[in-house]
Amino acid sequence: MPANLTTYRSSAIARYFLYMVIFGLIFTSVSAIDIDETLTDYAYTGGSGEINCQKTSSAAGYLGNIRCPQIEKLGVVTYIGFDIGTNVGNLDSGIYNTTYTIPGKDPKNMRVYINKGRNILGQIVSTQIIYYFDDWDATGVTGDVNIRTPLHLGNYDYYASVGDATTHKAILSTQYSTPAYLNVDSYQYTVSSADFWQNRLIVNDFYDCYKIQLIRSGYVSKIDILRDGNASFTDYGVADFVGDTSIIGFPDVSNIMVTNIHNKTYSFIVNGGGPGIDPDDGTAPVTIYIQNSQTGALLANARVAIHAAAGDPPTLVEVVNQTLSAGVGTFVLQKSGPANPYPRYYRVFATAPGYSQIIENHSFVVTGNYDVIVEMRPDAGGPANPDNCFVDVYVRDIYANPLASVTVQLGSQIRHTNAAGYVVFEVAKNATYPCSASKSGYVTIESPLTIGADDRYPVNIVLGATSLPTWTPTPGPGDPTGGATPRTPIEKASAGLDVILDNAENFGYLATMILLVYMTIWIVPKK
Repeated sequence: MPANLTTYRSSAIARYFLYMVIFGLIFTSVSAIDIDETLTDYAYTGGSGEINCQKTSSAAGYLGNIRCPQIEKLGVVTYIGFDIGTNVGNLDSGIYNTTYTIPGKDPKNMRVYINKGRNILGQIVSTQIIYYFDDWDATGVTGDVNIRTPLHLGNYDYYASVGDATTHKAILSTQYSTPAYLNVDSYQYTVSSADFWQNRLIVNDFYDCYKIQLIRSGYVSKIDILRDGNASFTDYGVADFVGDTSIIGFPDVSNIMVTNIHNKTYSFIVNGGGPGIDPDDGTAPVTIYIQNSQTGALLANARVAIHAAAGDPPTLVEVVNQTLSAGVGTFVLQKSGPANPYPRYYRVFATAPGYSQIIENHSFVVTGNYDVIVEMRPDAGGPANPDNCFVDVYVRDIYANPLASVTVQLGSQIRHTNAAGYVVFEVAKNATYPCSASKSGYVTIESPLTIGADDRYPVNIVLGATSLPTWTPTPGPGDPTGGATPRTPIEKASAGLDVILDNAENFGYLATMILLVYMTIWIVPKK
Protein backbone atom coordinates (compact mmCIF):
# COMPACT_ATOMS: atom_id res chain seq x y z
CA MET A 1 0.00 0.00 0.00
CA PRO A 2 1.42 3.46 -0.94
CA ALA A 3 2.71 5.47 1.95
CA ASN A 4 0.74 8.57 0.93
CA LEU A 5 -2.58 6.59 1.05
CA THR A 6 -1.75 5.25 4.48
CA THR A 7 -0.93 8.77 5.67
CA TYR A 8 -4.18 10.11 4.14
CA ARG A 9 -6.29 7.42 5.84
CA SER A 10 -4.53 7.99 9.16
CA SER A 11 -5.07 11.73 8.94
CA ALA A 12 -8.74 11.21 7.91
CA ILE A 13 -9.36 8.94 10.88
CA ALA A 14 -7.69 11.45 13.17
CA ARG A 15 -9.80 14.26 11.77
CA TYR A 16 -12.95 12.12 12.20
CA PHE A 17 -12.21 11.44 15.87
CA LEU A 18 -11.32 15.10 16.37
CA TYR A 19 -14.69 16.12 14.89
CA MET A 20 -16.45 13.60 17.13
CA VAL A 21 -14.66 14.89 20.24
CA ILE A 22 -15.49 18.51 19.34
CA PHE A 23 -19.11 17.56 18.53
CA GLY A 24 -19.39 15.64 21.79
CA LEU A 25 -17.89 18.46 23.83
CA ILE A 26 -20.19 21.03 22.29
CA PHE A 27 -23.43 19.13 22.46
CA THR A 28 -22.80 17.26 25.68
CA SER A 29 -22.15 20.53 27.43
CA VAL A 30 -25.56 21.93 26.47
CA SER A 31 -27.59 18.73 26.84
CA ALA A 32 -28.63 17.87 30.39
CA ILE A 33 -31.52 16.37 32.30
CA ASP A 34 -33.24 19.30 33.97
CA ILE A 35 -36.13 17.31 35.45
CA ASP A 36 -36.56 13.64 36.29
CA GLU A 37 -39.36 13.29 38.84
CA THR A 38 -41.57 10.36 39.78
CA LEU A 39 -44.98 11.68 40.80
CA THR A 40 -47.07 9.55 43.14
CA ASP A 41 -50.39 10.07 44.82
CA TYR A 42 -52.60 7.98 47.09
CA ALA A 43 -56.08 9.47 47.43
CA TYR A 44 -59.33 8.51 49.13
CA THR A 45 -61.89 8.09 46.34
CA GLY A 46 -64.86 6.73 48.27
CA GLY A 47 -67.83 8.54 49.72
CA SER A 48 -71.53 8.26 50.38
CA GLY A 49 -74.72 9.60 48.90
CA GLU A 50 -78.44 9.22 48.49
CA ILE A 51 -80.11 7.59 45.49
CA ASN A 52 -83.62 8.76 44.63
CA CYS A 53 -85.62 6.21 42.64
CA GLN A 54 -88.71 6.37 40.46
CA LYS A 55 -90.61 3.42 38.96
CA THR A 56 -90.66 3.48 35.16
CA SER A 57 -91.74 0.05 33.85
CA SER A 58 -91.94 -3.64 34.77
CA ALA A 59 -89.61 -6.56 34.06
CA ALA A 60 -88.46 -9.60 36.01
CA GLY A 61 -84.97 -9.81 37.39
CA TYR A 62 -82.82 -10.84 40.34
CA LEU A 63 -81.44 -8.05 42.50
CA GLY A 64 -77.83 -8.38 43.61
CA ASN A 65 -75.43 -6.73 41.16
CA ILE A 66 -73.63 -3.42 41.64
CA ARG A 67 -73.38 -0.72 39.00
CA CYS A 68 -70.35 1.58 39.08
CA PRO A 69 -70.91 4.44 36.59
CA GLN A 70 -67.26 5.60 36.63
CA ILE A 71 -65.24 2.66 37.88
CA GLU A 72 -61.86 4.10 36.85
CA LYS A 73 -62.25 6.88 39.44
CA LEU A 74 -62.63 4.46 42.36
CA GLY A 75 -59.21 2.82 42.38
CA VAL A 76 -59.17 -0.12 44.80
CA VAL A 77 -62.52 -0.73 46.51
CA THR A 78 -62.66 -2.28 49.99
CA TYR A 79 -66.42 -2.40 50.42
CA ILE A 80 -69.70 -1.00 49.07
CA GLY A 81 -72.69 -0.75 51.39
CA PHE A 82 -76.37 0.06 50.95
CA ASP A 83 -78.81 1.19 53.67
CA ILE A 84 -82.47 0.80 52.67
CA GLY A 85 -85.43 1.84 54.82
CA THR A 86 -87.53 -1.24 54.10
CA ASN A 87 -87.32 -5.01 53.80
CA VAL A 88 -85.34 -5.95 50.71
CA GLY A 89 -84.70 -9.48 49.49
CA ASN A 90 -85.55 -12.88 50.91
CA LEU A 91 -82.18 -13.57 52.59
CA ASP A 92 -82.00 -13.48 56.39
CA SER A 93 -79.42 -11.55 58.39
CA GLY A 94 -76.01 -13.21 58.15
CA ILE A 95 -72.73 -13.48 56.24
CA TYR A 96 -72.79 -14.99 52.75
CA ASN A 97 -69.64 -16.11 50.93
CA THR A 98 -69.89 -15.71 47.16
CA THR A 99 -67.97 -14.28 44.18
CA TYR A 100 -67.99 -11.13 42.09
CA THR A 101 -66.87 -10.48 38.52
CA ILE A 102 -65.69 -7.19 37.03
CA PRO A 103 -66.15 -7.19 33.21
CA GLY A 104 -63.01 -8.50 31.54
CA LYS A 105 -61.60 -9.90 34.82
CA ASP A 106 -61.60 -13.29 36.52
CA PRO A 107 -64.10 -13.97 39.34
CA LYS A 108 -62.90 -13.09 42.84
CA ASN A 109 -64.14 -14.01 46.32
CA MET A 110 -66.50 -11.73 48.21
CA ARG A 111 -68.39 -11.67 51.53
CA VAL A 112 -71.84 -10.12 51.77
CA TYR A 113 -73.12 -8.95 55.15
CA ILE A 114 -76.90 -8.62 55.44
CA ASN A 115 -78.58 -7.09 58.49
CA LYS A 116 -82.36 -6.78 58.81
CA GLY A 117 -83.52 -4.15 61.30
CA ARG A 118 -86.72 -4.82 63.21
CA ASN A 119 -89.12 -2.76 65.32
CA ILE A 120 -90.50 -3.73 68.73
CA LEU A 121 -93.15 -5.87 67.01
CA GLY A 122 -90.49 -7.89 65.20
CA GLN A 123 -91.34 -6.42 61.81
CA ILE A 124 -88.48 -5.80 59.37
CA VAL A 125 -88.17 -2.06 58.82
CA SER A 126 -84.71 -1.70 57.26
CA THR A 127 -82.07 -3.63 55.33
CA GLN A 128 -78.32 -3.12 55.30
CA ILE A 129 -76.26 -4.87 52.61
CA ILE A 130 -72.45 -4.60 52.61
CA TYR A 131 -70.25 -6.16 49.92
CA TYR A 132 -66.64 -6.84 51.03
CA PHE A 133 -64.36 -7.51 48.05
CA ASP A 134 -61.19 -9.63 48.03
CA ASP A 135 -58.32 -8.67 45.69
CA TRP A 136 -60.12 -5.90 43.83
CA ASP A 137 -58.51 -5.30 40.44
CA ALA A 138 -60.19 -3.05 37.88
CA THR A 139 -56.99 -2.07 36.08
CA GLY A 140 -57.75 -1.02 32.52
CA VAL A 141 -61.53 -1.07 33.06
CA THR A 142 -63.23 2.27 32.45
CA GLY A 143 -66.67 3.72 32.15
CA ASP A 144 -70.04 2.40 33.28
CA VAL A 145 -69.83 -1.24 34.38
CA ASN A 146 -72.10 -3.73 36.14
CA ILE A 147 -70.29 -5.89 38.72
CA ARG A 148 -71.94 -9.29 38.70
CA THR A 149 -72.48 -11.74 41.53
CA PRO A 150 -74.40 -15.05 41.65
CA LEU A 151 -75.94 -14.12 45.03
CA HIS A 152 -79.67 -13.46 44.51
CA LEU A 153 -81.15 -11.04 47.03
CA GLY A 154 -84.66 -11.47 45.63
CA ASN A 155 -86.81 -11.40 42.49
CA TYR A 156 -88.14 -8.00 41.42
CA ASP A 157 -90.45 -7.24 38.53
CA TYR A 158 -89.90 -3.56 37.85
CA TYR A 159 -87.46 -1.02 36.56
CA ALA A 160 -86.70 2.20 38.36
CA SER A 161 -84.93 5.33 37.21
CA VAL A 162 -82.07 6.77 39.31
CA GLY A 163 -81.58 9.98 37.35
CA ASP A 164 -78.03 10.88 36.33
CA ALA A 165 -76.13 7.73 37.29
CA THR A 166 -72.73 9.43 36.95
CA THR A 167 -73.45 11.46 40.09
CA HIS A 168 -73.33 8.24 42.14
CA LYS A 169 -70.36 5.99 42.92
CA ALA A 170 -72.39 2.77 43.24
CA ILE A 171 -75.98 1.65 42.60
CA LEU A 172 -77.75 -1.57 43.62
CA SER A 173 -78.93 -3.18 40.37
CA THR A 174 -80.49 -6.32 38.92
CA GLN A 175 -78.69 -9.03 36.99
CA TYR A 176 -79.49 -7.62 33.57
CA SER A 177 -77.10 -6.74 30.82
CA THR A 178 -78.88 -3.40 31.00
CA PRO A 179 -79.13 -2.72 34.74
CA ALA A 180 -82.49 -2.15 36.42
CA TYR A 181 -82.82 -0.76 39.91
CA LEU A 182 -84.59 -1.15 43.21
CA ASN A 183 -87.96 0.58 43.29
CA VAL A 184 -87.96 2.42 46.63
CA ASP A 185 -88.25 6.13 47.27
CA SER A 186 -84.57 6.46 48.19
CA TYR A 187 -81.67 4.69 49.87
CA GLN A 188 -78.11 5.42 50.97
CA TYR A 189 -74.85 4.05 49.59
CA THR A 190 -71.32 4.12 51.01
CA VAL A 191 -68.14 3.29 49.09
CA SER A 192 -64.77 2.78 50.77
CA SER A 193 -62.00 3.03 48.19
CA ALA A 194 -58.60 4.55 47.55
CA ASP A 195 -56.52 4.99 44.45
CA PHE A 196 -52.79 4.87 43.74
CA TRP A 197 -51.50 7.01 40.88
CA GLN A 198 -48.04 7.43 39.40
CA ASN A 199 -46.42 9.25 36.47
CA ARG A 200 -42.80 10.06 35.63
CA LEU A 201 -41.80 13.34 34.03
CA ILE A 202 -38.42 13.69 32.24
CA VAL A 203 -37.31 16.95 30.63
CA ASN A 204 -34.05 17.19 28.65
CA ASP A 205 -32.72 20.67 27.87
CA PHE A 206 -31.05 20.57 24.44
CA TYR A 207 -29.33 23.44 22.69
CA ASP A 208 -32.43 24.55 20.75
CA CYS A 209 -35.41 22.85 22.40
CA TYR A 210 -36.75 20.85 25.35
CA LYS A 211 -37.51 17.14 24.98
CA ILE A 212 -40.42 16.27 27.26
CA GLN A 213 -41.46 12.73 28.24
CA LEU A 214 -44.42 11.86 30.47
CA ILE A 215 -44.37 8.15 31.26
CA ARG A 216 -47.91 7.45 32.45
CA SER A 217 -47.60 3.69 33.10
CA GLY A 218 -51.30 3.22 32.48
CA TYR A 219 -52.45 6.04 34.83
CA VAL A 220 -54.57 8.83 33.39
CA SER A 221 -53.20 12.38 33.55
CA LYS A 222 -53.10 15.73 31.77
CA ILE A 223 -49.93 17.60 30.87
CA ASP A 224 -49.96 21.34 30.17
CA ILE A 225 -46.91 22.99 28.60
CA LEU A 226 -46.85 26.72 29.29
CA ARG A 227 -45.10 29.59 27.56
CA ASP A 228 -44.71 32.76 29.62
CA GLY A 229 -47.15 31.31 32.13
CA ASN A 230 -49.90 30.67 29.55
CA ALA A 231 -50.98 27.21 28.42
CA SER A 232 -49.84 26.56 24.87
CA PHE A 233 -50.12 22.78 24.57
CA THR A 234 -52.23 20.15 26.39
CA ASP A 235 -52.25 16.36 26.20
CA TYR A 236 -54.69 14.16 28.15
CA GLY A 237 -54.88 10.39 28.27
CA VAL A 238 -53.36 7.15 29.48
CA ALA A 239 -50.72 6.66 26.78
CA ASP A 240 -47.16 7.96 27.28
CA PHE A 241 -46.44 11.41 25.90
CA VAL A 242 -43.17 12.13 24.10
CA GLY A 243 -42.43 15.34 22.26
CA ASP A 244 -40.03 18.23 21.94
CA THR A 245 -40.85 21.91 21.90
CA SER A 246 -39.30 22.53 18.48
CA ILE A 247 -41.89 20.21 16.95
CA ILE A 248 -44.68 21.63 19.14
CA GLY A 249 -43.78 25.04 17.79
CA PHE A 250 -42.29 27.06 20.61
CA PRO A 251 -38.79 26.53 21.99
CA ASP A 252 -39.26 28.74 25.05
CA VAL A 253 -41.09 26.95 27.85
CA SER A 254 -41.73 28.55 31.24
CA ASN A 255 -43.70 25.85 33.10
CA ILE A 256 -44.92 22.28 32.83
CA MET A 257 -47.97 21.17 34.82
CA VAL A 258 -49.12 17.57 35.33
CA THR A 259 -52.63 16.98 36.75
CA ASN A 260 -53.72 13.53 37.90
CA ILE A 261 -57.19 12.00 37.91
CA HIS A 262 -57.75 13.28 41.46
CA ASN A 263 -57.24 16.88 40.25
CA LYS A 264 -53.92 17.20 42.06
CA THR A 265 -51.49 19.35 40.06
CA TYR A 266 -47.69 19.17 40.04
CA SER A 267 -46.02 22.34 38.75
CA PHE A 268 -42.50 22.54 37.37
CA ILE A 269 -40.43 25.60 36.50
CA VAL A 270 -38.47 24.92 33.31
CA ASN A 271 -36.96 28.21 32.19
CA GLY A 272 -34.28 28.84 34.79
CA GLY A 273 -33.30 25.23 35.30
CA GLY A 274 -34.09 22.70 37.95
CA PRO A 275 -37.36 21.12 39.02
CA GLY A 276 -40.00 23.49 40.30
CA ILE A 277 -42.16 20.94 42.08
CA ASP A 278 -43.07 21.73 45.65
CA PRO A 279 -40.21 24.09 46.61
CA ASP A 280 -38.62 22.94 49.85
CA ASP A 281 -39.86 25.36 52.49
CA GLY A 282 -39.11 23.01 55.36
CA THR A 283 -42.56 21.39 55.32
CA ALA A 284 -44.10 18.27 53.78
CA PRO A 285 -47.63 16.88 53.37
CA VAL A 286 -48.58 13.98 55.66
CA THR A 287 -51.73 11.96 54.94
CA ILE A 288 -53.43 10.20 57.85
CA TYR A 289 -55.69 7.18 57.19
CA ILE A 290 -57.92 5.96 60.05
CA GLN A 291 -59.10 2.45 59.19
CA ASN A 292 -60.87 -0.57 60.62
CA SER A 293 -58.21 -3.17 61.46
CA GLN A 294 -60.54 -5.99 60.39
CA THR A 295 -61.77 -4.76 57.02
CA GLY A 296 -59.33 -2.00 56.06
CA ALA A 297 -62.29 0.36 55.60
CA LEU A 298 -61.74 4.02 56.41
CA LEU A 299 -63.69 5.18 59.48
CA ALA A 300 -65.92 8.16 58.77
CA ASN A 301 -65.96 10.97 61.37
CA ALA A 302 -62.86 9.67 63.14
CA ARG A 303 -61.00 12.33 65.11
CA VAL A 304 -57.24 12.70 64.80
CA ALA A 305 -54.77 14.62 66.94
CA ILE A 306 -51.11 15.05 65.97
CA HIS A 307 -48.53 16.09 68.56
CA ALA A 308 -45.03 17.33 67.74
CA ALA A 309 -42.11 16.50 70.06
CA ALA A 310 -40.51 19.93 70.18
CA GLY A 311 -38.16 21.81 72.49
CA ASP A 312 -35.18 20.69 74.54
CA PRO A 313 -35.90 18.32 76.18
CA PRO A 314 -38.67 17.41 73.70
CA THR A 315 -42.25 17.81 74.95
CA LEU A 316 -45.41 16.93 73.02
CA VAL A 317 -47.25 19.94 71.59
CA GLU A 318 -50.57 19.53 69.79
CA VAL A 319 -50.43 20.81 66.20
CA VAL A 320 -53.53 19.13 64.70
CA ASN A 321 -56.92 18.29 66.21
CA GLN A 322 -59.56 17.62 63.59
CA THR A 323 -62.49 15.38 62.69
CA LEU A 324 -62.00 13.48 59.41
CA SER A 325 -65.42 13.13 57.78
CA ALA A 326 -64.12 10.52 55.32
CA GLY A 327 -61.55 8.92 57.64
CA VAL A 328 -58.60 10.48 55.79
CA GLY A 329 -56.90 13.87 55.87
CA THR A 330 -53.73 15.55 54.62
CA PHE A 331 -51.78 18.01 56.77
CA VAL A 332 -48.69 20.08 56.03
CA LEU A 333 -46.19 19.53 58.86
CA GLN A 334 -42.73 20.87 59.58
CA LYS A 335 -40.01 18.41 58.69
CA SER A 336 -38.30 16.53 61.51
CA GLY A 337 -34.73 17.21 62.58
CA PRO A 338 -32.16 16.28 65.24
CA ALA A 339 -32.28 19.63 67.06
CA ASN A 340 -34.28 22.82 67.47
CA PRO A 341 -36.19 24.35 65.79
CA TYR A 342 -37.21 21.04 64.15
CA PRO A 343 -39.56 18.55 65.84
CA ARG A 344 -37.76 15.33 66.79
CA TYR A 345 -40.82 13.26 65.86
CA TYR A 346 -44.62 13.32 65.69
CA ARG A 347 -47.19 11.19 67.49
CA VAL A 348 -50.71 10.56 66.20
CA PHE A 349 -53.77 9.79 68.33
CA ALA A 350 -57.10 8.69 66.84
CA THR A 351 -60.58 8.15 68.26
CA ALA A 352 -63.71 6.75 66.64
CA PRO A 353 -66.97 5.67 68.29
CA GLY A 354 -66.89 1.95 68.93
CA TYR A 355 -63.17 1.55 68.12
CA SER A 356 -59.85 1.62 69.99
CA GLN A 357 -56.46 2.53 68.56
CA ILE A 358 -54.27 -0.57 68.47
CA ILE A 359 -50.89 1.19 68.75
CA GLU A 360 -51.36 4.07 71.16
CA ASN A 361 -47.82 5.49 70.86
CA HIS A 362 -47.90 5.71 67.05
CA SER A 363 -44.88 7.88 66.25
CA PHE A 364 -43.35 8.93 62.93
CA VAL A 365 -40.82 11.38 61.48
CA VAL A 366 -41.36 13.69 58.52
CA THR A 367 -38.64 13.99 55.89
CA GLY A 368 -40.93 14.28 52.85
CA ASN A 369 -44.35 13.18 51.63
CA TYR A 370 -45.54 10.57 54.12
CA ASP A 371 -48.58 8.32 54.67
CA VAL A 372 -49.62 7.17 58.16
CA ILE A 373 -52.14 4.34 58.59
CA VAL A 374 -53.76 4.17 62.05
CA GLU A 375 -55.51 0.85 62.68
CA MET A 376 -58.56 0.84 64.95
CA ARG A 377 -59.99 -2.33 66.45
CA PRO A 378 -63.78 -2.69 67.05
CA ASP A 379 -64.76 -2.57 70.74
CA ALA A 380 -67.68 -4.96 70.23
CA GLY A 381 -68.27 -8.11 68.22
CA GLY A 382 -65.71 -10.54 66.92
CA PRO A 383 -63.09 -10.40 64.20
CA ALA A 384 -63.95 -10.64 60.51
CA ASN A 385 -62.37 -14.10 60.55
CA PRO A 386 -64.97 -16.29 62.33
CA ASP A 387 -62.23 -18.70 63.48
CA ASN A 388 -60.60 -15.94 65.58
CA CYS A 389 -61.62 -14.02 68.67
CA PHE A 390 -60.61 -10.88 70.54
CA VAL A 391 -58.96 -11.07 73.96
CA ASP A 392 -59.50 -7.83 75.91
CA VAL A 393 -56.81 -7.48 78.61
CA TYR A 394 -57.20 -5.00 81.48
CA VAL A 395 -54.21 -4.49 83.82
CA ARG A 396 -54.55 -2.71 87.18
CA ASP A 397 -52.62 -2.37 90.42
CA ILE A 398 -53.88 -3.63 93.79
CA TYR A 399 -55.79 -0.36 94.27
CA ALA A 400 -57.69 -0.86 90.97
CA ASN A 401 -55.75 1.89 89.21
CA PRO A 402 -55.09 1.21 85.50
CA LEU A 403 -51.44 0.56 84.64
CA ALA A 404 -50.08 2.00 81.39
CA SER A 405 -47.10 0.69 79.38
CA VAL A 406 -47.39 -2.85 80.77
CA THR A 407 -45.80 -5.43 78.48
CA VAL A 408 -48.40 -8.11 77.81
CA GLN A 409 -47.51 -11.24 75.86
CA LEU A 410 -50.15 -13.64 74.58
CA GLY A 411 -48.68 -16.51 72.62
CA SER A 412 -46.18 -14.99 70.20
CA GLN A 413 -47.80 -11.52 70.23
CA ILE A 414 -46.38 -8.74 72.41
CA ARG A 415 -48.25 -5.47 73.03
CA HIS A 416 -48.33 -2.66 75.60
CA THR A 417 -51.30 -1.33 77.52
CA ASN A 418 -52.59 2.17 76.87
CA ALA A 419 -53.31 4.89 79.44
CA ALA A 420 -56.46 3.01 80.51
CA GLY A 421 -54.46 -0.17 81.18
CA TYR A 422 -56.10 -1.83 78.17
CA VAL A 423 -54.77 -3.86 75.27
CA VAL A 424 -56.49 -6.24 72.86
CA PHE A 425 -55.25 -9.29 70.96
CA GLU A 426 -56.68 -11.28 68.07
CA VAL A 427 -56.02 -15.03 68.34
CA ALA A 428 -57.46 -18.30 67.07
CA LYS A 429 -60.32 -19.83 69.03
CA ASN A 430 -60.22 -23.11 70.98
CA ALA A 431 -56.57 -22.98 72.01
CA THR A 432 -54.36 -22.41 75.04
CA TYR A 433 -51.73 -19.65 75.02
CA PRO A 434 -48.96 -18.69 77.46
CA CYS A 435 -49.78 -15.28 78.90
CA SER A 436 -47.61 -12.86 80.89
CA ALA A 437 -47.73 -9.26 82.09
CA SER A 438 -44.70 -7.32 83.29
CA LYS A 439 -43.76 -3.77 84.22
CA SER A 440 -40.75 -2.32 85.99
CA GLY A 441 -41.45 -2.03 89.72
CA TYR A 442 -44.16 -4.71 89.67
CA VAL A 443 -44.27 -8.48 90.11
CA THR A 444 -44.45 -10.31 86.76
CA ILE A 445 -47.54 -12.49 86.28
CA GLU A 446 -47.34 -15.64 84.11
CA SER A 447 -50.17 -18.10 83.47
CA PRO A 448 -51.63 -20.14 80.61
CA LEU A 449 -54.85 -18.77 79.09
CA THR A 450 -57.41 -21.13 77.54
CA ILE A 451 -59.67 -19.70 74.84
CA GLY A 452 -62.99 -21.28 73.84
CA ALA A 453 -65.40 -20.62 70.98
CA ASP A 454 -66.72 -17.17 72.00
CA ASP A 455 -66.01 -14.04 69.95
CA ARG A 456 -64.49 -12.01 72.84
CA TYR A 457 -62.78 -12.85 76.13
CA PRO A 458 -62.10 -10.29 78.89
CA VAL A 459 -58.98 -10.91 81.00
CA ASN A 460 -58.31 -8.95 84.20
CA ILE A 461 -54.75 -8.88 85.57
CA VAL A 462 -53.67 -7.32 88.87
CA LEU A 463 -49.98 -6.49 89.39
CA GLY A 464 -48.52 -5.94 92.83
CA ALA A 465 -45.49 -3.79 93.57
CA THR A 466 -42.16 -5.58 94.03
CA SER A 467 -41.54 -3.72 97.33
CA LEU A 468 -43.71 -2.01 99.92
CA PRO A 469 -43.58 1.80 100.06
CA THR A 470 -41.46 3.20 102.91
CA TRP A 471 -41.70 6.40 104.91
CA THR A 472 -38.63 8.25 106.10
CA PRO A 473 -39.33 10.51 109.13
CA THR A 474 -38.48 14.16 108.66
CA PRO A 475 -36.89 16.24 111.45
CA GLY A 476 -39.45 17.67 113.86
CA PRO A 477 -39.20 20.67 116.23
CA GLY A 478 -36.34 20.21 118.69
CA ASP A 479 -35.24 16.98 117.02
CA PRO A 480 -32.23 17.75 114.74
CA THR A 481 -31.43 14.02 114.44
CA GLY A 482 -34.38 13.43 112.15
CA GLY A 483 -36.65 11.52 114.55
CA ALA A 484 -40.44 11.87 114.43
CA THR A 485 -42.20 14.24 116.83
CA PRO A 486 -43.78 12.33 119.77
CA ARG A 487 -47.57 12.15 119.56
CA THR A 488 -50.14 12.48 122.33
CA PRO A 489 -52.55 9.60 123.11
CA ILE A 490 -55.37 11.51 121.36
CA GLU A 491 -53.23 11.92 118.21
CA LYS A 492 -52.37 8.23 118.27
CA ALA A 493 -56.05 7.28 118.58
CA SER A 494 -56.97 9.63 115.73
CA ALA A 495 -54.26 8.16 113.50
CA GLY A 496 -55.48 4.63 114.28
CA LEU A 497 -59.03 5.63 113.36
CA ASP A 498 -57.77 7.11 110.07
CA VAL A 499 -56.09 3.82 109.19
CA ILE A 500 -59.33 1.92 109.86
CA LEU A 501 -61.44 4.34 107.81
CA ASP A 502 -58.95 4.44 104.92
CA ASN A 503 -58.97 0.65 104.70
CA ALA A 504 -62.63 0.04 105.55
CA GLU A 505 -63.24 -1.63 102.20
CA ASN A 506 -60.33 -4.05 102.67
CA PHE A 507 -61.45 -4.84 106.24
CA GLY A 508 -64.93 -5.51 104.85
CA TYR A 509 -63.53 -8.00 102.32
CA LEU A 510 -61.55 -9.72 105.10
CA ALA A 511 -64.60 -9.99 107.36
CA THR A 512 -66.66 -11.41 104.51
CA MET A 513 -64.02 -14.07 103.78
CA ILE A 514 -63.87 -15.09 107.46
CA LEU A 515 -67.67 -15.33 107.56
CA LEU A 516 -67.71 -17.51 104.43
CA VAL A 517 -65.11 -19.85 105.89
CA TYR A 518 -67.10 -20.35 109.10
CA MET A 519 -70.35 -20.85 107.17
CA THR A 520 -68.63 -23.53 105.07
CA ILE A 521 -67.44 -25.29 108.21
CA TRP A 522 -70.94 -25.09 109.66
CA ILE A 523 -72.70 -26.33 106.49
CA VAL A 524 -70.40 -29.26 105.66
CA PRO A 525 -71.56 -32.27 107.68
CA LYS A 526 -69.03 -33.62 110.12
CA LYS A 527 -68.07 -37.27 110.04
